[in-house]
Amino acid sequence: MNGFARNWPASYIVVATLAAACPSGVVEAQAIGPEVVRTVGRDEVPESAFATRNALKVPGRPIGFNQSLPYSSMERALLGPFRPKLDIQKLPIRFTLSPNITLTAAKWEAFSYVTRSREKILTWSAPVRLTIADFKGQRVIDGRGRFVFSEEQTWGQVDTSEGNYVVVPTVKGFQAALALETAGFPPDHPAKLEDRRKAKLRGTETRILEEGSFDCATTENPRFAGVRLTLGIVFTRAALEAHSKQVFARPCAMIHKIVGDINDGLALSEVAVRFRLVGSGLIKGYSEPQLDGTRAIAHVLPEIRDTGSDVGKEIDSWRRKRGANIVVVLVSADDGCGISDDRVERFEDKERAIAVADSKCAVFIHSAAHEIGHIMALRHDVRADPSTTPFPYGHGYVFRGSGHKFLTIMGSRTSCVDCTRANRWSNPAVKENTENRVTGDPKTAHETRVLEEVAPITAKFFQ
Repeated sequence: MNGFARNWPASYIVVATLAAACPSGVVEAQAIGPEVVRTVGRDEVPESAFATRNALKVPGRPIGFNQSLPYSSMERALLGPFRPKLDIQKLPIRFTLSPNITLTAAKWEAFSYVTRSREKILTWSAPVRLTIADFKGQRVIDGRGRFVFSEEQTWGQVDTSEGNYVVVPTVKGFQAALALETAGFPPDHPAKLEDRRKAKLRGTETRILEEGSFDCATTENPRFAGVRLTLGIVFTRAALEAHSKQVFARPCAMIHKIVGDINDGLALSEVAVRFRLVGSGLIKGYSEPQLDGTRAIAHVLPEIRDTGSDVGKEIDSWRRKRGANIVVVLVSADDGCGISDDRVERFEDKERAIAVADSKCAVFIHSAAHEIGHIMALRHDVRADPSTTPFPYGHGYVFRGSGHKFLTIMGSRTSCVDCTRANRWSNPAVKENTENRVTGDPKTAHETRVLEEVAPITAKFFQ
């Protein structure tokens, strides 16, 4: 089934609890149905049942655990025939991680895919409402929810005015909910290259593996009337293992979380552009360069762009075979979330259309989209980058007023350290959904205009 949007009557609301620690410090985790999985202290989760706080490997505070929701259950719930007499309390998508935060959605858009590796993927996104009861009292917060389901993994994110919540797979069959802490991620970009002699290429006889579970391109894609760009994603072994061994074994749900976020952000920002994943694969025989004991993302970009190197030659050949307008290379890095050619005025140069992103940053704080923005001529917000070429209105946007502080995808975290990154491209005609704030400025921050102007040019790359 290709997928469709469904509007449910208000009386048939999907209720899913995402979570938080109770005021007493106890997390209650409940499986689908009546069986309680475990009730333990917040910092006393047994490793035999769930991943421990340190093993989650995500900058955030663990606030709940649950059994993963399989693709088959979600497909029946979201895409199956609607029965007016259906008891919503028995829907397989009802799950509880703790009793004090509930998420409701009266309508949603869901798409079901089969990847070329034969893995089934279902993506779901919707405006959501969180009802939170904790030491602050009870309050209602509007936000945006996005989830990806496979048979073994659940990935999700809910962006609200009080912060972002994420759902990640832990040990097989279980998922964890966390309150995301963006301060724990590396900076948006690494420092400038200084001594490249210290960072040596780690790999020979490089090739991209697409067989097995690594090819996550789908056999079908939703119809779209605007400009469709093609995207290729390749990754190192460390990029997958930075999450878990489970993700390394079956990475497609994570890859579709990244692609789904990119397209959801474009839709919310009213941009007539979408990305289609045309291929993905593991870069075998290559690992991140080491510089003074850290994995240096700053040194990856020169290597993968050098078609005289093994890794550069392999990626170049692969992207031409797949016809990928843009390629994103996922790595595990310590010095920055992403890097691409910063000469944005050269947006017509197809050789610039490759970027590197740390896999965690790409999954949780939109770093892959951020680097794609640089490829397509976009700059940071004017406070971080006042340059006006090639488009004076091609900047990100930062809102630092009262209430919810946020920055758009191209906004720099150095401009607002306590801002959350909204999955939006700056657009003065579109408001941010949590507190109805504008997301752009017609003179300086109108990235959606640039994207629509540049997309037809990008669409010709490597075709």
